[in-house]
Amino acid sequence: MTKSTHLDNHLSPYERAVAYYALPRVTSRVTLALIIAYCLCLAEVLAAITYGLLTHKEGWTRASLIGLAILIAFGIIIFLCRAFLNDVRKRRLLEAARDAPELPEEPSDTPDPFQKHVLLRRPMRLIDNVLGISDDLGGRAYTVQRDKSGRSWEVRGADGSEPLTVRQLRRSISFSFEARSTSWIAVYRGDEKIAEAKRRFSLMESSVVITAYAPEGPEIVARASGLYQNEILVGRTYQVRQHIYLDIREESLTDGLLGFFIAMV
Repeated sequence: MTKSTHLDNHLSPYERAVAYYALPRVTSRVTLALIIAYCLCLAEVLAAITYGLLTHKEGWTRASLIGLAILIAFGIIIFLCRAFLNDVRKRRLLEAARDAPELPEEPSDTPDPFQKHVLLRRPMRLIDNVLGISDDLGGRAYTVQRDKSGRSWEVRGADGSEPLTVRQLRRSISFSFEARSTSWIAVYRGDEKIAEAKRRFSLMESSVVITAYAPEGPEIVARASGLYQNEILVGRTYQVRQHIYLDIREESLTDGLLGFFIAMV
């Protein structure tokens, strides 16, 4: 069966289901136990180096320095391999979904899991500091203009409503192979702050708390690719073919979450 050409630019139902449900399950993340074990090994090697220096044992110091270099190289290789394998798994799943035959148009008794979802899509990179955000039908939903400093965005909706301003208050300084997250942004309508998204400290996977102030709305926690409300999964962000998607329940979409999505650059 010949696939429709719209799949070149937009998600097929199979791709959307795979990106939402399957990709998070095949991704192997760095766990707290692995980090602690690696840090303990580093601490032991550093202790050995310190002992060699204090006791003037050159052989001990030399062997410990070699061990430190090997341990650092081993850690880099392990983390890079995990990232590479994750990328391979994602690509294989998405390619299989892309090659799947189209769904029949006849009515089905199976409920649509995305029936009450909003799907927004944006390119991964800005062109001339302009970002277009479209809906699942391909129509323009928002137009975003970034200022010259790169730390503020003006957001205009297709409905002609009052524009929003998204300001980056703190850049992300965390080390991660998972790209595109914010550290601290605030969303304004005029001079009023109506929402913010702020990273909170965690020894395990990082998370960003998205809070709506005016009007007061649900607090959303972005953790890995998931978006949670009261610890219930209500949406995800994911990347497919050089685009980033926000797939969220309609009632959970807030201006703060929109600002978080825009700041993923």
